[in-house]
Amino acid sequence: MDILKSRLSQIPMLRLLAPFVIGILSAILFNGIVLISCTVTFSFLILLIAWSRFNAKNAGYKSRWIFGALTGLFLVSAGYSVTLLRQPDKSKYNYCRYLHGGADTLVATINSQPSEKEKTIKASAEITGVVKNGKVTGTRGQALLYFAKDSLAHLIRYGDVLTLRTAMLPLKPPSNPDEFDYKSYLYRHGMEREAYLHDNSWSFIGSKHAEPLIAFAALCRNKMAALLNEKIKGTEAALASAILLGYRDDLPQPLIQQFADSGVIHVICVAGLHVGILFGIIAWLLSPLDKIQAGKYIRLVITLALLWFYAVLTGLSTPVVRAVVIFSFLYAGRCFGRYSNSMNNLAASALLLLLFNPLSVADTGFQLSYLSVAGIIVLYPMFYRLLELNNSIVNRIWEFTCLSISAQLAIAPISIAYFHQFPNYFVFTNLIIVPLLGLAVCAGLLFFATFFIPYVKIITALFLQKVLGLMNYLVVRMHHLPLFSTKNISLSIPEVILLYCIILSLISFSVYKEKRLLFIALFGLIILLTGRVWQEYTRNSQQIFTVYDIPGHSAVSFVSGRQGLLLQPVDSLNFCMHIKNNWCREGVADTGSMQGSSGAVLLSGHLYLQSDFAQFNSMPLAFVRNGGDMPRGSRALKIKYLVLSGGYRLNISALQNAYIFDELIFDSSISEYRRKKWEDECERLHIRYYDVAASGAFVKKLAG
Repeated sequence: MDILKSRLSQIPMLRLLAPFVIGILSAILFNGIVLISCTVTFSFLILLIAWSRFNAKNAGYKSRWIFGALTGLFLVSAGYSVTLLRQPDKSKYNYCRYLHGGADTLVATINSQPSEKEKTIKASAEITGVVKNGKVTGTRGQALLYFAKDSLAHLIRYGDVLTLRTAMLPLKPPSNPDEFDYKSYLYRHGMEREAYLHDNSWSFIGSKHAEPLIAFAALCRNKMAALLNEKIKGTEAALASAILLGYRDDLPQPLIQQFADSGVIHVICVAGLHVGILFGIIAWLLSPLDKIQAGKYIRLVITLALLWFYAVLTGLSTPVVRAVVIFSFLYAGRCFGRYSNSMNNLAASALLLLLFNPLSVADTGFQLSYLSVAGIIVLYPMFYRLLELNNSIVNRIWEFTCLSISAQLAIAPISIAYFHQFPNYFVFTNLIIVPLLGLAVCAGLLFFATFFIPYVKIITALFLQKVLGLMNYLVVRMHHLPLFSTKNISLSIPEVILLYCIILSLISFSVYKEKRLLFIALFGLIILLTGRVWQEYTRNSQQIFTVYDIPGHSAVSFVSGRQGLLLQPVDSLNFCMHIKNNWCREGVADTGSMQGSSGAVLLSGHLYLQSDFAQFNSMPLAFVRNGGDMPRGSRALKIKYLVLSGGYRLNISALQNAYIFDELIFDSSISEYRRKKWEDECERLHIRYYDVAASGAFVKKLAG
């Protein structure tokens, strides 16, 4: 039965999920008081139980809507309450309530496998106590810890108990426009503070008895990663660790970007696709069990046990757990139900995950996972029926094409909104790379199963290396194809919602053939196109001056219409992290950077540069990067803004002799010590200033 033709009553979990999600989103947008929220939820529950008993004896069929309304209100309130209860700062035992602002002494238990970064070792920890007056007060809550690399830091393991003597710093919100909100991301995972620890600011207490299964899985994972690095060298070893074990820290950033541009980033992110391949392998190996009595139930138990152990093996990462939960519900539903509605099972798995962590509804991975699976459930049968193919090989290719199109169409609007690009050859790349992924997973399992056999392990390691090498080669080669991906696309939240309304209307029209559904889709398309035309019109006349907050860098940009210019080059990583999303949002298509020009007219005549002076439309600016940038004339130069960088070493009063300015801007290349010194001097001299490192990016929009 087509999912679109099935009655809503056959998808009860979806009807329960919708109001619950509304409650979660309401709690995220509008904060509230836990006690009041829980009281309201309990009141709705009492009303629901009372009405159910009354309705069973006295009420008729016509009043059934009252039960539905009470159920909906209860679920909205429950979603709101659960979300408030899961927010870290709502607990009275939260460790942040016991901090006094300076260096504190805390007891922490490492609750993740430490990962090595360029300069630090990173781990998350549960703060179990705060020491005050020689007494330990029991607390709850998590923190992100960065340990300076030394011989002791490399010894930290999951389950270790440490004493910390440090200041727990609040997580920094996004300091640049449209920058990724890392603070909110960590908050959704229960973290509110972070700390940077040197060798004299922490010490070992002991080791907490870790969960045996998790400890065993972590041990297995480390040994497997070491085995891969020993037998498979270079990029292929890092690729193998990412694909088989979910460990991506060793992957070079350019390779990750190439996979993303190819539309196959899901290949190196262990999630639903990997779990699906593993599920297929397990199902094939256990297929003989179907011939015995109760074989399908034995097969179910073994399959789910292996899938969940794989989730533990990969560190219980959120994408893997999510995928295993989805497969568990779908497979269990198929085994036990006479009629198992896949959408109902999918909604049940989402409801279960949101009960444990309602804040995950805002996670990009959660949204993409469920939308892609829902897209396959709904759209795949429609696309597959378009062609009837007799050749089995061609039919397999068509099946896979339909799967790719269904999943990509379902996630396209939200994926573009998050990543600002669309892979134009996604069907082609998936047809080539995903089968290689299946082959790599099989080769990896065979490698781990035979690593103790002297000569066989050499053959399996060589085979795995060749498969991964071919995958890497193809991605790199395809990345250079013309029009490989469309980049710098910007979609707002209203546009995303409108696109999904259009897609759903067209899908419904193809099923029910009702003209009003087509009119709704066309009307939505007209609104979308009208908005885009107006947006392009306003973008063509925009004039924006920005000083970005990139620690240790001076990052000044000018945007005129669709053109953007950085005064000094910024490396690709910092550009992607701090500037790219903003330029995509502003519709910047023509980008560039320059340094040390003696004189130039840029941005179609809107920007004039002469050494350390700039005239942007009608706004004069100057840049002081070092003492040599000071003007040598006897008269002070009159400007609007003066941007000061870390290379300057003189006092602020010296600037007043050289410039007449309205506001002084400190960029992010200035050290904290010098910045505080200059800010104190500005206060004494009554100079208006703006500190980019403390207040975020400076943005000035001029009339076009």
